[in-house]
Amino acid sequence: MPDVGHALASGRSVFDHRAVVLAEDRDGYLDALQALAASEEHPGVVTGDGPVSAGGKVAFACAGQGTQYPGMGYQLYETFPVFAEALDEACAHLDPHLDQPLREILFAPPEEGQRALVHRTQYTQPALFALQIAQHRLITETFGLTPDYLAGHSLGEITAAHLAGILTLPDAARLVAVRGRLMATLPTDGLMASLQATPEEILPLLEGGRTWSPSPQSTAPRPW
Repeated sequence: MPDVGHALASGRSVFDHRAVVLAEDRDGYLDALQALAASEEHPGVVTGDGPVSAGGKVAFACAGQGTQYPGMGYQLYETFPVFAEALDEACAHLDPHLDQPLREILFAPPEEGQRALVHRTQYTQPALFALQIAQHRLITETFGLTPDYLAGHSLGEITAAHLAGILTLPDAARLVAVRGRLMATLPTDGLMASLQATPEEILPLLEGGRTWSPSPQSTAPRPW
């Protein structure tokens, strides 16, 4: 099945009519494919069509903290040289700001306690940053899919900014590492505040010298 998926993704024309086959094993796939060939309804078959030639925009969304897991990226690292090269490059810029080599934490064997460090904020954020840079390089250079838009959630905003060319890799790596280290020093029982206000209300606060009084359209900071 991996060979079939690779051929469909990389070696076939993009047609207007599409079908998705969902199954858990080979027999399930064959059963669903036979139903598709016979134009029969099947719970594992989804079909659709649309004018692919009309074109559409592609957006990549970079994830924030919470999506990490031990060993993430290992199989990609072992399989795709372009992914490995990009990950190594990112780690080379992150490691000077960390007290342990990042790749050793990412790919620590299951029996080692070091493997759990990927869930500590000071390592989590650099790990996700490096992983997504490598994924982006793999997707764009190997599979030829280039985003029209880049967006990010939380930490992912920094990743997206780098991938969009706003931040250099050294600057982004330093920002991510310092950000993660500072956030790791916060109390574990802390709260997050959400502030809803207009730019006119916020700018004087950033400049200093004035306290904030909420307008009728604003809401006071609240625990999140």
